[in-house]
Amino acid sequence: MHCGCAYTGPDTTLSFAIMVDILLMVVIGGMGTMYGAVIGASLFVLAQNYLQKLMGAAAQATEAVPVIAHLLHPDRWLLWLGILFVLSVYFFPAGIVGKLRAPTASSN
Repeated sequence: MHCGCAYTGPDTTLSFAIMVDILLMVVIGGMGTMYGAVIGASLFVLAQNYLQKLMGAAAQATEAVPVIAHLLHPDRWLLWLGILFVLSVYFFPAGIVGKLRAPTASSN
């Protein structure tokens, strides 16, 4: 008799996809602080939940320009999530919290 319970094991809890998600959250927010992990997780979850919907609205708004509408198609949300990640690493190499905690050059 099958109870319909979900199986929890190494394949589900330590999968490559979950580890990549955790790594992205920590890198975006900033390593070494709890605040960084929380901010990174919040931004990552928001991006996962709303980026595809926003892109659908943007694609509809730019239907007159076929190339732009094609690039903004909701199926390409992972591409744009990757671009946002690369930009965040470029502009915030220590993460968002690391950037906020770093002393500014004008205060020296």
